[in-house]
Amino acid sequence: MVQAVTAPTWCMTVMSNRKKQSNLREINMETAIKLEERRERDEEFVREYVNNGGNATQAAIAVGVSQTSASTVGYRLKGRLTKEIDDEQKASPINIDHLISGTLSSWR
Repeated sequence: MVQAVTAPTWCMTVMSNRKKQSNLREINMETAIKLEERRERDEEFVREYVNNGGNATQAAIAVGVSQTSASTVGYRLKGRLTKEIDDEQKASPINIDHLISGTLSSWR
């Protein structure tokens, strides 16, 4: 047996579905923005990590992570972004001054 739907009920259902679709679009847009921000932060972390000689904690601090969380967040980012870090290291020229100063400072 088919249940009859009155016009006001049908309109309310259509309006409710449109509102849900609109809310989903807003959520998807927010998610897209968050994903873009995450991608940008990840790229910056990789650059900082490679430029500072491989210190994940300092790279995390450089991208805005708090001092108290930097060690943990840096460790997790380094693990998740290993391929990107390897690619960046292969693509970036070796900074001889940085290597020398790092080597000399470790001898002191």
